[in-house]
Amino acid sequence: WVKKIPPRLYTQDMKIIEQKGKTVSFTDFRNRRRGSPVTFEEDVVVQRQDKQGKDLEDVSSWEGPHLIVKTTGYKDVLTSNYWRESADTMISETTVKDVTMRRKWKLMDL
Repeated sequence: WVKKIPPRLYTQDMKIIEQKGKTVSFTDFRNRRRGSPVTFEEDVVVQRQDKQGKDLEDVSSWEGPHLIVKTTGYKDVLTSNYWRESADTMISETTVKDVTMRRKWKLMDL
């Protein structure tokens, strides 16, 4: 079974990323709306809610140049892996069970 997702839903996405050392903050920017920032510090639990109001906990760590975020609160653990592919490109891979969504992000200065 393959879930059909309108391409525009993901091709128009933006993230505002701020990094200071090993602390990284992501702010989603979708449909011309700026979301709330989520800041990840290594081994610090972040409690938040998703858009449907589900309580989640995120814990991040660094594996070399990769930021790994493990999210609990859903039926299965969600693992997100972020890294720079080049000076102007970031890759994100989000995995749940045996399914991975890979996205390529263009990095730009604001």
